[in-house]
Amino acid sequence: MNNHFFTLTLMTTIFLLFFSGIIRHDVNEKEYMKLAGEKQFDVVGQVYIDTTSTGSCVLIHEKFVLSAAHVFIVSDYREDSIIQDGQKIISYQPYNNHVVDVSKVSIKIKGQKRAVKKIILHPNYLDSTSEGTCDLVIIELESSFKGVKPVLLNKNFDEMSFNVVGVGFGVSGIADKPQSVFPSEKKIAGQNIIDSIGGFEYSGKQSLLF
Repeated sequence: MNNHFFTLTLMTTIFLLFFSGIIRHDVNEKEYMKLAGEKQFDVVGQVYIDTTSTGSCVLIHEKFVLSAAHVFIVSDYREDSIIQDGQKIISYQPYNNHVVDVSKVSIKIKGQKRAVKKIILHPNYLDSTSEGTCDLVIIELESSFKGVKPVLLNKNFDEMSFNVVGVGFGVSGIADKPQSVFPSEKKIAGQNIIDSIGGFEYSGKQSLLF
């Protein structure tokens, strides 16, 4: 498996890996789910830590998926307290950020679940100088999925003005009803256009599509 990280495209479609879908108030949610249900998006799946769905992924090779690195970072917590307006407020502060135990992780694509063999973070993700950019991870699976063809890998770095589709499982809700935005296991898809490229520079290439 080549360890270079590529932008994923299928024709002029780009899969966004951890998809937070804000739904237009004048478009029925069913339209977003219908788009996500197209066969070309069978490669988009869910990441599970224990029994909880924590993010999305895309199949890029028979036994490898690509996802967001932050999905696989867990923390320990310690109790902390402050006095505010004469009252003691208890909070729990995260520390010891680390990669989740691989035995707790599974990947579900097209109704099939697979165990994970290895978690490979982008080498710059935990580098303090990059401040959490290059938020990518490759997951090696214990076995391959049946009847799911991996997405095409694009090595072209000219995505400006591409029509794109973000597909996945995550936080979703209606644009004019912020109280409706919450985590969901619904698979939805939304369309947009790449109008700029920027962010952290890796190997001479800017890493974020806007």
